[in-house]
Amino acid sequence: MLVANRHLNPQVVGELAKRVMAARRDLAANQPLIANIATPTLDADAFITVHPGAAAFYNGTQESFMDRWSNAIYLTPMVLGALASVFAAAWRFLGIRGNGVEHTALSRLCAMRERIRELDDEAALRKLEDEIEAALNAQLAKPPGDEEGGSETLAVIALAQRLDNLIHHRRAVLSAPKG
Repeated sequence: MLVANRHLNPQVVGELAKRVMAARRDLAANQPLIANIATPTLDADAFITVHPGAAAFYNGTQESFMDRWSNAIYLTPMVLGALASVFAAAWRFLGIRGNGVEHTALSRLCAMRERIRELDDEAALRKLEDEIEAALNAQLAKPPGDEEGGSETLAVIALAQRLDNLIHHRRAVLSAPKG
């Protein structure tokens, strides 16, 4: 008889019973006494009861890996996804942003209006035009799914057009004869 403590893991005892029964055929040729190993009596009122893990093997009800862990495998991604969504919503609700103050292209272009009115030479106007073009190109280079959305891009384009008109007007004022 092979006896196991009741407190042993049922999967371990079931696997041991499986291996003993598989090895019995191979070893029976060399050791005739091993051929006497047989399936135990599975009655509940037997003098020595069979361990639940071994009984599961002999009855064919032994759980597989997927039987034991399928709920965890199925539910873990769902729980993690829900937690990530809650965390993202809380992050968005609390308005947590980076430490650095970000100046958007729109705020930089709005500040240029006053600079255009104060410039007195053509070289400074050309330099300002280059800054406007760089800000516009940076805004257009952003991916379409960016957080600000497409409305800011449209506003930047409209403001760049307005600034271009102001530069043209300032050039006309600077080139007009004084008098």
